[in-house]
Amino acid sequence: MTEGRPVGVLTGPGRRPAVILVVLSLHAAVALGMVLKLVLPRQIEVPPEMEALDELVSAVQSLPYWIYLPCWLLTALLAAVVRLHVWCARDPAGLPRGVARRYRRALVVMLLLPFAVMCLPVVAGFFEEFGKAAGVAVLFLLHRRHFDGVVSGIVIGAATGIGFNFTESVVYMSEWGGAAANFHHWGRQALGLMAAHTAFTAVSGAGIGLARQLHGRTRQLTAVGTGFLTAAGAHFCNNSVIDYLAKEPPLWFPAGEAAGILIVLPAQILLLQGPLVVLYVLLLRRGLRSQAGGLEAALDSLPQPARQAITTDEAALLLSPARRLRLKVDALRSRGSLRQRLAAYRRLSRLHAAQLDLAAERWHHLRGETDPAAPDDAVLCERILALKGHPTGPHVCPSPPAPRVPRPPVPTPAPAGGKDV
Repeated sequence: MTEGRPVGVLTGPGRRPAVILVVLSLHAAVALGMVLKLVLPRQIEVPPEMEALDELVSAVQSLPYWIYLPCWLLTALLAAVVRLHVWCARDPAGLPRGVARRYRRALVVMLLLPFAVMCLPVVAGFFEEFGKAAGVAVLFLLHRRHFDGVVSGIVIGAATGIGFNFTESVVYMSEWGGAAANFHHWGRQALGLMAAHTAFTAVSGAGIGLARQLHGRTRQLTAVGTGFLTAAGAHFCNNSVIDYLAKEPPLWFPAGEAAGILIVLPAQILLLQGPLVVLYVLLLRRGLRSQAGGLEAALDSLPQPARQAITTDEAALLLSPARRLRLKVDALRSRGSLRQRLAAYRRLSRLHAAQLDLAAERWHHLRGETDPAAPDDAVLCERILALKGHPTGPHVCPSPPAPRVPRPPVPTPAPAGGKDV
């Protein structure tokens, strides 16, 4: 029945336009990078006899950038088609829901397709960090209620950085016929795996996760901007120092391939990227402590009907990741067929996830940061009881009461004498 209801293409609770805005800002950054690539002077002097070959190589290397031009053209045509469709429909409420959904999906595919082909251009580390932070921001806008704070931001940011680092490592390892593959694998996938891109994006994600727990747009933007600028600045300093050392090797250190790989490279990672690693590890440690305390307070504040969903013993189990892991391992080692043991493991995983979801929503409610799109506690409790095999009902786990608004005082009538007492 709701399929034909007229809606707009980008209507919603405000997140879809924000996601589109983030993706459009990525395209603006790409356009700026293309302009800089065209106007910046050459950094390496090429002999006259090699100028023709150098121009050919530069043209071939710039071909992937031009995939954005047809993408922008198709996006403009799609926007024109949507505009024409709305005009022909002559409905002030918008397009039918199914049509708007198809247009929205086509628009997102057009905007994200080029980034699946190539990464953003590298200019002083800014665009790389901007692209990775934008990916974390898109996940934050689409799945905001699952971002509990700094811990979620660091984990999502680090995962994004590891994926970017792997892609970049494959590109560098394949250059020059794989001549430097061992060096890049050692420096990127072994020695500096938890540093470099992982550390940079973890700090950016920490800023986005911190904004989840702050009130006020100014404070939220300050947290996001501080995390991003810290990551971009550290990336810029790292690239600048490494480029300088590659062109001007220090005279106080003996040259040699083994010394460079075993001594100089670890020293560079320790001095240039180590502070970022220490920063996000300390933020993660502090965030885990805060999250554990918040979940403990949330579990203690559960109403009596909700104790069927999370008992006292289960609450203690949820606060101990080691005990939860041991319980799942015991389920895999129990008697029965492999299929039965895997089913028991999956049931425990779903049960713990649902219980932690309820505890996290309680925590957000206590902090006054409940997400409007999150399900209420009654729905979460019914999901837990269904996983336990208990009967469910609408009043098994009531939602927390809304804060009471004080009533205005009732004016007292004046006495009969015409004067106030």
